[in-house]
Amino acid sequence: MSDAAVFDDELRSLEEHVQSCLRAMDTTSGDARQDKYNRAQELLKSAQRTFHHLKVEIRQLEPVEAADYERRCKEHNTLITQLKEQLAAKKNEAPAASPVGGHGGAGGAGGAGEYDDGKGRARATKDRIATTQNHALAALNRIEQTVEDTKQVGDSTAQKLAEQTEQMHRMNDKLDKLDSEVDRAKSELNAFIRRMMTDKIILCFILLVIIAVIAIVIIKLKDPDAVNFDPPPPPPTPPPTPAPITPPPATQR
Repeated sequence: MSDAAVFDDELRSLEEHVQSCLRAMDTTSGDARQDKYNRAQELLKSAQRTFHHLKVEIRQLEPVEAADYERRCKEHNTLITQLKEQLAAKKNEAPAASPVGGHGGAGGAGGAGEYDDGKGRARATKDRIATTQNHALAALNRIEQTVEDTKQVGDSTAQKLAEQTEQMHRMNDKLDKLDSEVDRAKSELNAFIRRMMTDKIILCFILLVIIAVIAIVIIKLKDPDAVNFDPPPPPPTPPPTPAPITPPPATQR
């Protein structure tokens, strides 16, 4: 059973208890009636809190199931409002006035006139008190409704805040990944720049060699003897040295 179903059953039970208290108020009086009234008020407050919890749980249900519980919420809201009105009406109900006997004796006309004036003032005071009570109860009902609306707004704000917090966590994770990607891109860019500088130096050397070759070719074309790449001729060979003449040895006699 889901939490929404639990809250729905709890609401039905609370509503039945409130109705039972209202019926009991019709047959009781005095302190017993006041106890039933206080009990009904407590049950209605509990029902209001449970109703609020039910609405929060409905937001987490699937669309089909949520639609069914939304219909039940409307029924509960209507019944709770009716129970509040009935309780307020029973609170303002006054016991039936007991018949008061007439005053006899002499001077009855003047005495009756004074007695009627007293009853009129009492009724007027009673009406003013009842009106004040009705206004106070209406103000309390408006305050309770405002409090419930504020709770709903607070819950909605808390839910949105939780969603935004989760989004911020995801954004932080993405930013961390982006920082690592940027660092890697920087290192790759630096390596590329170093390679480019090396390639530029090599290109400069090649360009200098080409310029030197072109210059040599131009000079060679203008003055063939100016630039001679032929190896120098070998030194002249010295003439052969004549062999020394040795005199013949003397003969002995």
